[in-house]
Amino acid sequence: MAQRIKKTTATVCLSGTLVEKMHACAAAGFDGIELFEPDLVVAPQSPEEIRGLAERLGLEIALYQPFRDFEGVDDQQLIDNLRRAAAKFTLMQRLGIDTILICSNVGTATLDDDHLLDPAAVRLHGVVSDGNGDPIPDALIEIWQADEAGRVPQRFGSLRRNARQDSSGAYFLDTSTFTGFGRAAVDNAGEYAFQTVLPGPTEPGRAAFFCLTIFARGLMNRLFTRAYVPADEAVLRTDRLLASVPDERRSTLLASVDGERSLRFDIRLQGAGETVFISYPGFDSPQAEFG
Repeated sequence: MAQRIKKTTATVCLSGTLVEKMHACAAAGFDGIELFEPDLVVAPQSPEEIRGLAERLGLEIALYQPFRDFEGVDDQQLIDNLRRAAAKFTLMQRLGIDTILICSNVGTATLDDDHLLDPAAVRLHGVVSDGNGDPIPDALIEIWQADEAGRVPQRFGSLRRNARQDSSGAYFLDTSTFTGFGRAAVDNAGEYAFQTVLPGPTEPGRAAFFCLTIFARGLMNRLFTRAYVPADEAVLRTDRLLASVPDERRSTLLASVDGERSLRFDIRLQGAGETVFISYPGFDSPQAEFG
């Protein structure tokens, strides 16, 4: 018998106070929440009180999201970030959380230094817009993908980055294990960005793609789509999904090259040029793509 997939939602996707959000999640039948730090910072309750409320509501606090702009910084900023991380780990113990989520770095102080990145890394970025073409400033994007060889990571808990201590007692995070998963919030201009590897085709002759999930205020449910890696037209034509889409809409599923090792994929939620969205009957996530 298949194990039931737990359903959680990020508090950043909801309006109201943290307590109101937690009650709403419990009433809606969610198993847990993904706690966004600003919600905790403005809450008058202590971490212990929030933990107790979650237990009374039957909610798991599945992870804590206290960071963005963590990597791609100079040595001194990294030391400061690690010091902050140690304090966050202590706070997480008070909340009863053992998983931390770190968003991709979209800060203006990011170092443009290829030596800090995987030499094979690519940038996937774009703008999320509404039916009028206006950018949406509060969307959240997740990606799932295969690695460069088309292998699909099957490691348990792909959200997890284990915190460890070296011989001096300093904390560090395992950021080298490729899990195929990423999450990034858009900025005020509606732009998201991921630094990742270029996925390979999961089957010989099949087109390679990123799976994307879109969350945004006003959406009753998340949306799924794909961003296909640029390839020969003959390869794209063999893809079952692309072949089922009218020619005039296929371009909404294709990423474009806009620089060296850079791909652009804009997402239009509705209206003219609306992105083609996908449903997964009988499944809860785009992981079904690779099952």
